[in-house]
Amino acid sequence: MKKLILIFTLLTGIAQATSPVKEAKVKDFFTKAYPLIELAMVCDFDDRFEFLENVINTGYKLYGAQDSMDRQLVDMFWSGAEMEFAFGNDSLKKEINFIKNNPKAPDSVMLCQYAKQEIKF
Repeated sequence: MKKLILIFTLLTGIAQATSPVKEAKVKDFFTKAYPLIELAMVCDFDDRFEFLENVINTGYKLYGAQDSMDRQLVDMFWSGAEMEFAFGNDSLKKEINFIKNNPKAPDSVMLCQYAKQEIKF
C-alpha cells in the first residue's frame, strides 16, 4: 500500500511542486514592473515591447522555469499582476488612465516626456 501511495505521489506531484518563495519573488517583481510597462505602452516608448519581453523572461529566470508547465505558471503570475493593477487604486494607475483618456493634453505630453527621460529600460 505504501508503494502505491508513493508511486501515485510521484506521478501526480512532480509537476505541481512549486516553491512559495520563488512564487512570491516573481509576483512581487511583476507587481512592481507592470505599472512601468503600462506607462511605456500608453506613452508609446520605442522599446516598449523589448522591455515587456525582458520582464517576462526575467520572471521565468527568477522562477527557474525549465519547461512549459513552469512557463504557464509564470504567465499566470503575470496575469495576476495585470488584474491587481487594473482593479487596484494606485496613484500611477490614475495618471496612466488620464494619459489614455487625454493623450494630447499638455499634462499627458509632459508626463510622457518626463517618463521617457527618467525610465531607462
